[in-house]
Amino acid sequence: MSLSRIRMGWHQVSILGMIVMVTLLSHTLITINDVRAADGQDAGNVEAVVRGVLAEFYADGTRFPGATIGYVLKDGTAGSVSVGLADVETERQMTADDRMMAGSTGKTLFAALALQLIGEGVLDLDTKISHWLSDEEWFARLPNAETITLRHLLNHSSGIPRHVMSDAFVQALIDDPRRDFEPAELLGYVLDADALFAAGEGWAYADTNFVVAGLIIEKVTGDSCYNQIYQRILRPLELFDIVPTTSRDVVGYANGYVNTSGNLFQLTEAPVMADGRFVFNPQFEWAGGGFGSTPLALARWAALLYGGGEKVLTAQMQAVMRESVEARLGPGSRYGIGMMERPGASGKVLGHSGYFPGYLTEMAFYEEHGLALAFQVNTPKMSRALNPGTIPKLLDDCAETVVE
Repeated sequence: MSLSRIRMGWHQVSILGMIVMVTLLSHTLITINDVRAADGQDAGNVEAVVRGVLAEFYADGTRFPGATIGYVLKDGTAGSVSVGLADVETERQMTADDRMMAGSTGKTLFAALALQLIGEGVLDLDTKISHWLSDEEWFARLPNAETITLRHLLNHSSGIPRHVMSDAFVQALIDDPRRDFEPAELLGYVLDADALFAAGEGWAYADTNFVVAGLIIEKVTGDSCYNQIYQRILRPLELFDIVPTTSRDVVGYANGYVNTSGNLFQLTEAPVMADGRFVFNPQFEWAGGGFGSTPLALARWAALLYGGGEKVLTAQMQAVMRESVEARLGPGSRYGIGMMERPGASGKVLGHSGYFPGYLTEMAFYEEHGLALAFQVNTPKMSRALNPGTIPKLLDDCAETVVE
C-alpha cells in the first residue's frame, strides 16, 4: 500500500483509515489510539487524513513501538493522533498527550530567545563572542575562539567540534549516568581540539555551538536560559506541554527504545526509562535541545514561530532568522538561526529535527500553506533500516494530502 493511494476525497480517506485500523487490529497489538480534540473548520476531515497517513506508515512495516503526529492548519484547525505503544513491556497504548524527548528541536527555543534579545539590542549577531566570554578561564582554549561571532554559533559555521562525539564525554556519562554537567564542563571536551575549519568558512552541526550561545545568553540576562524561555515564550504562548528536561525524574513520557549495540551512549538495555526515571540524566543536553514535548505543542510552536505573526519575533527578527547558509543535511538544505530549511513536495519547509537516545522528532512548517506538522516516535531503530529522509518524506506526504 502506498501513501499516494491516500490522496483522494475526504470520505474515502476516512474509509481507508478505518480499513487500515481493522487490519492492524487483526494482525498486531499496534492500533490507532487516542485522538487529541481538534478544533477549527473541517477538523474531523483533517484528523481522518492524518490518522490514515500515520496508520499506513506503520502498516508499511517500519516496526516502531509507537508514534504521534500533531498538526496546526493556517485557519487554526489543530489536533494530534497516536499509534502503537508508549511502553512495550506494559503494553500501554501511546496517546496524543504522551510527551517524548524532543532532541534538537529545542534549539529553536534557544534561538528564538537569542533573536528576541538581538531585537532588543542586548545581543548582536555579528559581534565576536570574545566580547562576552573573553574573561572565562577556558575561553582561549576554545577552537577559533577569537574569530567566532554569535551568528557562527547559531548557524553552525563556527568550526567547533561536537562534544557529544568525544570518547571522554561518552565515558563520563557511562561512568555516572546520574551526573549533572555544568555547561563549562561540556565545553571541556572540545578545548584545545583542532577547529574543523576557519570560522564562517564551512558548516558542521554541533550542539556545542548552542552551549556556548547559552552561556552568552545567561551572562547578558543574569538569568537561566530555561527561565527566560519560560517567561518570554512558553508561558505567554501557553505552550505548557513543552517542558525542560533537567533531571532523570519525568512525568507523562512514553518510554524510548534504543538499539542495544551501536547506540551513541552504549546503553545495554533497550528501554531508556525504568520506574518513571531515565536510566541516564538528560540534563546534559541543555541548550543543544533540552526539552520534552507532545507533538501538538511542537506543531503549535512551529506555527507561531514560522507562521508570520509577531507573537514570538518581530518581522525584522523573522527575516534575520531566515538568513541561512548551505547545510549538509540533504539536497537543497540550508540552516538559518536555529532553523533548518529544505525543499519539500509542497514547497519550502522550515523547522528542525531532533534526536535523543530512544526518540526521534521532526517539526516542519510548510510555508506556502501555513501548515505545521510535528512527528515523534519512541525509537531511533527505524532509521537504521530506512533512508534518513523517511520521516521528512512522511510529513511531506501528510502535508500534500492535507492541503489537497
